[in-house]
Amino acid sequence: MRHAATVAWAGTAIAGTAIAWLVATNRGFYHADELDVLHITAGGPWWDWAWFTDAHSLFYRPLGYAWLAAQLRAAGGDPATTHTLSVLHHLGNTALLALVFARIGVPRRTVILAFLPTAVPAVAWAAAAYDRLALTWCCVAALLLLARRPLGLLALPAFGLALVAKEASIAFAVPAALLAWHSRRRDGARWPITAAIAIAILAITFAAWRISLPVSGTEYSPTLDGVAIRLARFAAFPVAPGAVDPAAVWGWQWAGGLLGVALVAVACIGSWRLALAGLLCAAAPMAPIAILPKVEGHYLYLTTPGLLLICAAALRCREPLARTAAIAVLAVGIAHSLSVATFYRTFGAAFDDLRRAHHDAGPGAFVVHGEPWLGEAVVDRLVLHTRRWSMAPAVETTTDPASAQWIVTNDGIVRRAR
Repeated sequence: MRHAATVAWAGTAIAGTAIAWLVATNRGFYHADELDVLHITAGGPWWDWAWFTDAHSLFYRPLGYAWLAAQLRAAGGDPATTHTLSVLHHLGNTALLALVFARIGVPRRTVILAFLPTAVPAVAWAAAAYDRLALTWCCVAALLLLARRPLGLLALPAFGLALVAKEASIAFAVPAALLAWHSRRRDGARWPITAAIAIAILAITFAAWRISLPVSGTEYSPTLDGVAIRLARFAAFPVAPGAVDPAAVWGWQWAGGLLGVALVAVACIGSWRLALAGLLCAAAPMAPIAILPKVEGHYLYLTTPGLLLICAAALRCREPLARTAAIAVLAVGIAHSLSVATFYRTFGAAFDDLRRAHHDAGPGAFVVHGEPWLGEAVVDRLVLHTRRWSMAPAVETTTDPASAQWIVTNDGIVRRAR
């Protein structure tokens, strides 16, 4: 059994390395956000105080925007270098999680599973820098709460930095309460409770402020319609092979994903307290995003620590059959991560090829046809970016391949129309 466990952990480490390589060597960006930031900061400073002073925009994540701009500037705008920095940042977060786990008695080797499908989209999409930075500051706040001295009161400003990196960090109030309870039981100190209460008050105040601002008429307008379906997709996505995004969980993937969740739940029975803590930590970040009709993979990045706790609880199971089932489910999850990383790599290459074709095009309209659904999505990214900045030549889309100058296929190939 010990030999089998060693092989399993080694295989997971190899798979994680492969995922990191797939992401780090991607020669294109996934969305237009990175290009927009490069356009805004071209020839000027990468820091914009308007990110901090404009409190009435749709999002308020000034530190996250600044971090993304700094990352793009450090990489010289090169996609592969930018992605490499994203991978290194994620590995840094993984190291911080290992320290947190060591402090609460969870095996540090559990973080080898850090390239779960919930993490890959936020690493492969460079613009999700705010998700990665938010987790960094949440981990710092967690370590401070676990400190054996009142220095841990600094967890409050650390949490404040997480809030201005990404709004969904309000969910850290839940793990903060659990960590404060753990510290209270371990040391008998009262200050962790004080810090956790202060964090909860700040989270509630920040959430109330953001909710009070109007966001109607956008794709991010809160709605309770379809919340149950979105939550089910979030839950099934980590073990739903073939789904490259929570919104893409359809058909048989529902059955596979929910069956995997059930098997892991059975394996967690013996360590139900740890599993419950993991469930709370994973569910908390879903609350602010479940009311949004737009579902994207990078939203789940902050759920990864909670899922790792659930994985640790499942791997503690002593019942051979349940443990084997849990390991099989985790293996499916890691394989799923490989497919998600491959998708982002394919998408980035196609987007890069189409951008180059547009850049080299002569005067006149640039007519392109995208095959559903990957090809269409790549074309939509180019249309969004070029129209936002009035770039020439104008991009026109067509549903008729015969009338197009360029075609983007569903497998990510960009070619001239015959």
